[in-house]
Amino acid sequence: MLDRVKVNIAGGDGGNGSISFRREKFVPRGGPDGGNGGIGGSVYAVATGNVTTLEWFRQRRHIKAERGQHGRAKNQSGAGGKDVYIDVPVGTLVYDMDGKQLGDLVEEGEVLKVAAGGVPGKGNREFATPTNRIPLLAEHGEHGERLDVILEVKLIADVGIVGKPNAGKSTLLAHISRAKVEAAPYPFTTKEPVLGVVLVGYDAFVAVEIPGLLEGAHEGVGLGHDFLRHIERTRVVLHLVDGMEEDPVEALRQVRYEMEEFNPDLAKKPYYIAINKLDIPEVRERQLEVKQAMQAASGRPVTFISAASGEGVEALVKALYGHLSELNQNQKPVQRTVLAKKERKSQDVEVVRRGETFMVSAPAAERLLTLPNFEDWRARLQLQSELAKMGVLEALEGAGIKIGDTVILASYEFEWE
Repeated sequence: MLDRVKVNIAGGDGGNGSISFRREKFVPRGGPDGGNGGIGGSVYAVATGNVTTLEWFRQRRHIKAERGQHGRAKNQSGAGGKDVYIDVPVGTLVYDMDGKQLGDLVEEGEVLKVAAGGVPGKGNREFATPTNRIPLLAEHGEHGERLDVILEVKLIADVGIVGKPNAGKSTLLAHISRAKVEAAPYPFTTKEPVLGVVLVGYDAFVAVEIPGLLEGAHEGVGLGHDFLRHIERTRVVLHLVDGMEEDPVEALRQVRYEMEEFNPDLAKKPYYIAINKLDIPEVRERQLEVKQAMQAASGRPVTFISAASGEGVEALVKALYGHLSELNQNQKPVQRTVLAKKERKSQDVEVVRRGETFMVSAPAAERLLTLPNFEDWRARLQLQSELAKMGVLEALEGAGIKIGDTVILASYEFEWE
């Protein structure tokens, strides 16, 4: 089961604005008619119950939305790029590579914008003013957001069934629900978490079976360490202990220790203890002895069941359902923000001086396009006017620029006049 994956996500680039002028017969005042570019497509994650793993991403580690089309003549704006919607399981968390949580999709249909599309560039018609009737500038579209993210699934269930390998978890889940699980008389039959819906009258709750935990699971021993995170979403933990264990109390202690080492909050969850395999004579014979020892060690009530024959299972299900009902009554509404607001790119102007060369970093200014003939004095004058509005000229003067010095801005290199 693939439940944690790194994916490179990229929004589409915005389309470039167009530089164009109307030149039509019998139209004496054509003027600029360069259209704007189209906005880049964005990438969204959508929580859906139709998928339960991240297997789809095994061969798709790069997701990119469509770029916006460029603007065209006759005031035609470019079409926006198509958005990309990727289905993820309900219970998916999205992190950036610094560990910051970008979103937590815990309900069917929730949507998270992971990477925004780039802002489109303006065409030269947008630069026309009463004093500038021949605008020779337009803008590049911005690049879409690009980032690596970690997608991590934590299954959402009411009851998490945990225990050592071969404790009978699969048999119990199959008995109380309609889950199709594999059961066999050898360890590690279950190799991934399995969800099952448990019907109780006209109501129901969801149980999840966690693959068997061994001593050292939190450090990577066995199979269960990859799935301990799924217990974090559960509201109640059911410890299923094999009644044939030589020391059932020690078996419970080991599982509790692994859970606490993985996440101390897991030890704070309400839990039940069920001793399985009551249908075996040896277990039934020492039932009282084991029950007293387990209650003395844990301070919790202990139930004996047979997942194979069903003995005691109904009473256990009713007890779990009753506790969940109490939690529902006492639960307080939680205010939760699904979509994380990400900071936009800085529009600050930065000037780095290298002798008589001044390198300018200014995102907004770097998007400016001019006609191919940058030697046109009108284009240079218009560019200078725009740079003044953005604070670039002031920053250059503050850095000590003099006439004749060289300025490098994006792909442009020109002499300061």
